[in-house]
Amino acid sequence: MIKLKSLLPEWFKVGINAGQDFEVGKTEEIFIQHYAGWKSEKFPDMVKVWRGTNSPHNKIRPGDFVTFDRDYAEGYVTGKFGAIVKAILPSKDLKVYKMEPDSSEMVYWPHGHSIKKFTGHVPTFKEFWEEFR
Repeated sequence: MIKLKSLLPEWFKVGINAGQDFEVGKTEEIFIQHYAGWKSEKFPDMVKVWRGTNSPHNKIRPGDFVTFDRDYAEGYVTGKFGAIVKAILPSKDLKVYKMEPDSSEMVYWPHGHSIKKFTGHVPTFKEFWEEFR
């Protein structure tokens, strides 16, 4: 285990007091070395991310799953016109979902983004059936 302080970006410090030393396990150490570089002083402020989609016209939007690995994103390409899209995003706006070298997954969640509450009516199956049969 190693002690880290300034190397990790804010999005990585889930449930940890930012700015304090804490111990990092082998998985975290390998992840950091793989993406930030060996003996890096800090994680980059802007990072290139990839996403597999069903159309080359899709863009990466808040709430989308993204990865640092182009090959991993390729596994999520679907449909006849599927494509891999990329973007350069602030690392502080990424939330770690899965942390493994060559198969990282993050959620792009910019500061201030929230899920809008649905205020409409969701019909029961019977209502739906009566309306559309």
